[in-house]
Formats: sequence, structure tokens, C-alpha cells
Amino acid sequence: MIATPSRLALAGLALLACAARVRPARAQAPQDSSLFEIAAMRARLVAGRAERPAPQGRGARPDPALAHYLDGVAQLGRRQFDSALAPLRAAVAASGGTARYHGDLGYALAGLGRWDDAAAEYDSAAQLQGTNPWYFVGLAAVRAEQGQWPQAKAGYERAVALDSSIIDRRLVAAVSDCLNRGAFVPDLIAWSRVATVRYPDDPAPWLRLASLLRTTDSTEGLAAIRRFRALAPGHLVGAAVYANYLLGLGQYDSSLALAGEAADDSTLWPYAWPVYLQVGAQEFRARDFARAALTLDEGRRYAPADRHAQFSLFLGYANVQRLGPLYAEAAQKKDCAEGHVVDSLETSIRRDLEEGKAVGDSVRINQIVGTVLTQARSRINEMLAQCPKP
Repeated sequence: MIATPSRLALAGLALLACAARVRPARAQAPQDSSLFEIAAMRARLVAGRAERPAPQGRGARPDPALAHYLDGVAQLGRRQFDSALAPLRAAVAASGGTARYHGDLGYALAGLGRWDDAAAEYDSAAQLQGTNPWYFVGLAAVRAEQGQWPQAKAGYERAVALDSSIIDRRLVAAVSDCLNRGAFVPDLIAWSRVATVRYPDDPAPWLRLASLLRTTDSTEGLAAIRRFRALAPGHLVGAAVYANYLLGLGQYDSSLALAGEAADDSTLWPYAWPVYLQVGAQEFRARDFARAALTLDEGRRYAPADRHAQFSLFLGYANVQRLGPLYAEAAQKKDCAEGHVVDSLETSIRRDLEEGKAVGDSVRINQIVGTVLTQARSRINEMLAQCPKP
């Protein structure tokens, strides 16, 4: 039974590809709060247009909250979140019906990693001004930080439904992160397609799309991974994804080369070794025993211990086919150096076939060891007996 990349393994590779440029999960406040900052700035613009302007002139009553709010916003501009809390809370206390006061207080609390409090303020802002998409973006970003993926997804969807023009690179990255972590695969495919259209020179969405389509739409996926390789030719996760595409197409040499490239990163070995095993088995069936032996020997280094027996079985069978011709050549030339190579090969064949019994036909293996290898050992010993002692 030849091990091919399972759907589970390919799913793992898809997750790995999707996470290749995704920020790590954080329990504390984000060091890069750019999405919160962008949402806050754009929410102010939308809120300012929607709110009724304050009365002007000698008889106008001053807004007691505005001075506090402007002070808080100034602190936010310097990312002094602690210093912004008091004036923003004073603004909310004085004018609790103003959406932007709640929204910016939510931003300050998010900057401090106080997610529950931040969510409450963003929710208040959204209720007061339900047409402002950026409050839903802020609320969704908080839910993402909390690992509440369905709620985060719902918030992003609500924001985009209100105004699709808000979609930009940063929002695409945030939404894709959420959908990936929440395992919303159809939605992630849809957003990846949107990203490839809007930002065709950004390699990340091409890689996501290719990895997600590997088992469902190989035609679109193959085009996506080729585009990704053109944009990021040295990316090792991309090499692993491309190797699996080419393996499915029967392009074994190219697939093997890409798997070898990916194997430079040990975290990608689980996706490299099945390529080596399948290509090595294909070379064996094609009776290219020397190449099969090289492929299988290298691939075994990348495989987990519980898969070594599969490699050893095919490696033993391939080297059995090589043993006779190599012995005949060494004997004809009376080349003791080559004779020692054949001696080592016979020993390794015994070891590999013994390990291969765990997955192979033990009766057949015992016949090979008892006849072919026993006779070969006798001839090898006779040849080496005529060689000078080292």
C-alpha cells in the first residue's frame, strides 16, 4: 500500500499555508493595533458626517463632553491609551448618546487589551449609529482577539454589508485570519478570490486559494499556485503545496524537486515524505531501481518513525534488483573497493527487509533473504576473501 498525501494531511498543509503570513494568537494587547487605529479614524469621519453639528454663536451652550473627547483623541493619536481613558470616560459620562465617544473609548480599551470592556463600548457605538461600518469592524476585531470566531465573522460581514468600499488590504488580512482560525473554509475561499482580484500582486491570497482548492478544484488551484510561485519563488510552504499539485498530475521529477526544496524546513517534512514515497514507488515500478533507491533513502529521513517500514520495504526490494548487477561488475573487474560497496549493500538490504516485514509480505521477504541474499552473501564473501586485508 503506497502512502499518498491524505485529505487530512492536505488539510493540514492548507492550514499551514493560510497561516504562513498570519499573526500569532495573542493573549495580551496587540503590539500592532493598526486595524483598531484605522477603524477608529474612519469611524470618526463617518460619525462626524452623521452627527448633528453643535450650535454656534454667542447663545450656543458649550458641549461639556467635547473638550474631554478631544483631549482623549489627542492621547490616542500618541497611542497613550492609559492617558486617554479618563477624558474619554468623562466624555461618555457627559454625553452618553454620542456614538464616536463610545467608539474611541472602545479603541483605548482595546489598546490596553481590555477586550470585554472594549466590546461593550464598540457595541454601544454600533447601537447608537448602526450605519457606521467601522464600529462593527472594531467589535469584530475584539472578538477575534478573544478567539470568538463566529462573532468576529458576523461583525466583519455586517460591516461589509453596510459598505463594501471599506474592503482594503488590512481588512482582507484580518477577515482571512478570522476565517482561517475559525475554519470557515467556503468563506475563506471566497475572500481569497476577492483578494486575488483586488490585489493580484500580493502572494498571500494566491497561496491561501491554492492550498484550499487542492482537493476540490485542481484547475483553479494549480493556476493559483503557479501565480504564487511567480510572485514568491523561494517560499517553502508554497513549494510544498506546488509539489502536491504536481504529484497529482504525475509530474514526478518536478514534484520531487519541490518536495526537496520544502524539506529544508523541518516543519514541512510531514508534507514532503509522502511525495518521496510515492515517487520512489513509481520509479520502482518503472524499474529505475537506482533512482528509486536514492529517492526512498532520502525520503526516509523526512518520514516519522512509524512510516520508516514503508520506505525500507521498497528500498530493500529496489536494492535487491541492484545487487546482482553490481556484484557482477565488481567481480568482473576484480575491484575490491566495489566489492566492499556490494558487501555493505547486501547488509543494508537485510536490515531494510527485516524492518519492511511490518508492512510487507513476510513470506516473500523470508524467501528473498533465504535464497537470493544467502547466495549473494556466499559469493561476496568468496570475492572479498581474495582481497588484501585492510
